[in-house]
Amino acid sequence: MGLHCIKYGDIKDSQLDTLRKYVKAIGAVLRVEVEISDDRFLIV
Repeated sequence: MGLHCIKYGDIKDSQLDTLRKYVKAIGAVLRVEVEISDDRFLIV
């Protein structure tokens, strides 16, 4: 999994895709954030 696929939201080719499918199957939503100092960035 490269930074490029995360940065541009293309998680189909990454290990996160498996987790996202599992989370969706149980009726939930996967969110991935990066916290830098006091700033938070939603990635997925």
